[in-house]
Amino acid sequence: MPLFYMELALGQYNREGAATVWKICPMFKGVGYTVILIALYVGFYYNVIIAWSLYYLYSSFTSELPWQKCGNIWNSENCTDPKLINGSVLGNGTSYSKYKNTPAAEFYERGVLHLHESKGIQDLGLPRWQLTLCLVLVVFILYFSLWKGVKSSGKVVYITATMPYVVLFVLLIRGITLPGAMEGIKAYLHIDFKQLNNPTVWIDAATQIFYSLGAGFGVLIAFASYNKFDNNCYRDAILTSTTNCVTSFFSGFAIFSVLGYMADKHGVKIEDVATEGPGLVFIIYPEAISTLPGSTFWAIVFFIMLLTLGIDSSMGGMEAVITGLTDDFKILKRNRKAFTFATAFGTFLVALFCITNGGIYVLTLLDTYAAGTSILFGVLIEAIGVSWFYVWWVQHQWLQAMQQVWYRPPACPLLSLPPFWGIRTHLASGIWSVLDLQQLMTFPPEHSGCLSRPSNVPLLPYLLSAYAPGLHCLRKRAKLQNDVSSVRISQFKPRFYLLLSVDRFSEDIERMMGFRPGLYWRLCWKFVSPAFLLFVVIASIVTSSGLKYDDYIFPQWSNAVGWGIAMSSMLFVPVYAVYKFICAKGTFKERIAYCITHECEHHLVAEGNIRQFKLKHWLAI
Repeated sequence: MPLFYMELALGQYNREGAATVWKICPMFKGVGYTVILIALYVGFYYNVIIAWSLYYLYSSFTSELPWQKCGNIWNSENCTDPKLINGSVLGNGTSYSKYKNTPAAEFYERGVLHLHESKGIQDLGLPRWQLTLCLVLVVFILYFSLWKGVKSSGKVVYITATMPYVVLFVLLIRGITLPGAMEGIKAYLHIDFKQLNNPTVWIDAATQIFYSLGAGFGVLIAFASYNKFDNNCYRDAILTSTTNCVTSFFSGFAIFSVLGYMADKHGVKIEDVATEGPGLVFIIYPEAISTLPGSTFWAIVFFIMLLTLGIDSSMGGMEAVITGLTDDFKILKRNRKAFTFATAFGTFLVALFCITNGGIYVLTLLDTYAAGTSILFGVLIEAIGVSWFYVWWVQHQWLQAMQQVWYRPPACPLLSLPPFWGIRTHLASGIWSVLDLQQLMTFPPEHSGCLSRPSNVPLLPYLLSAYAPGLHCLRKRAKLQNDVSSVRISQFKPRFYLLLSVDRFSEDIERMMGFRPGLYWRLCWKFVSPAFLLFVVIASIVTSSGLKYDDYIFPQWSNAVGWGIAMSSMLFVPVYAVYKFICAKGTFKERIAYCITHECEHHLVAEGNIRQFKLKHWLAI
């Protein structure tokens, strides 16, 4: 949740995509490209899973589901009717989830994937034409959902975000009425605390939560950049994270009630039925549905839910890529529709490898390496960049621009003007008050590069945050209005002060929403989250083992390719940092300062104001 909140605030304040937002600390811009590339990699294979769902949905429009019985052209001679399978048949130690001769298992692996026609990842074959058509339709839907930006995607989300909740509730009600459902729910609620000693559990949990919330893929930064400047992203972070956790917990009941039913039906234990990965969604659950009265209806409902969930998630990933790169390269922004088409078409071409006879092996490789260790690494660097290196100086140019502005303030002597968001005035009653000067002004043209959308912003809270004891010439009592004033604010003698890392980030949030993040959030951003992410990154590397898909063991060269894919995104971080250092001018110390200072503040480094190397910078919270 702290990282979710951090990404929302970062995108909303800077109004930029995942790459350009790192103008706040240019050396870390590489992590922006890292998360964009990871989101693109995920799109390569995630659209294939949506295509599977679409194919299953199409196959469900029949009086008898094709995975209900044996005897189809894709079935093998060993296909076994599920009614004949019980605990005695599986008495040799084979779990039901690993038994590959059920109609549902054979429909998935032989009817959809044609896995039996491939000898391994080195023997892919040609793309299946049925899945190719489904993939074309999926990419078509994605393109026309995104081609006009958030204006078009926002309308689609009304359906893709709400439909799954309706379907999930219906499936839950049906699931808990099945025999054995309560045993499945008991198994779901059972906690094995010994598993907390297993680092793999922490790695899987961290990766899953990033997938579930969208953190680390540039999605949140991209969407938040379109928010209103004063939108309450803190509320959004709390509500969205809570809703996500409640939904995940809620969906567990729908899944495990059906698993309990399957275990009861075949006389086996829950753990023999439960499985991970595509097998649960495309084998176990469809088989359970096929045994219910009105199975066609339940199958259609279930796969509509999967389809809408998939489209919704894939839209977010592609939007992260499109917004991240169009904000960074203006030529792409001017040709957004063409670039959106190129992105969608590019993901389609790579996805063709995943719908061949051996495509499941390519998909497994991408799923393991494209967004495993790399996504954890990306979020770690992101957290470090914001909480430890983000520095901002109050710009003297802004204060000079303020001297040219006329306002009509209340008449009163200014005894002092402390650094506060507003002006403190000593009124006749002797009570200190704070006048909120949220005047809307056009951002000075010479500083328009500091914001990606420099239309109208509340400038005064930015300008009057410095200590200015020389401010005077406040005459004539009148109410604060938006028209020009007869009194000029002049003679600024600002004393600059540095807002450090998390403290600076907290000030940004206060400017947007009017309140600072609490100590809990600041401690998480600066210490807890980076420490935890560092642990899971190291653990994921140390515990990494060779790839497997069921009983198939991948050759060593495929593991090397997988790590190459992972490194291709992670290397953007050090490579871009070195590039920025080489391009910077000055001494070694000045180059470092340029690399970690906001682009709008480089003139201060040139003047010798390099305070990022002081101890208080690293201790600020």
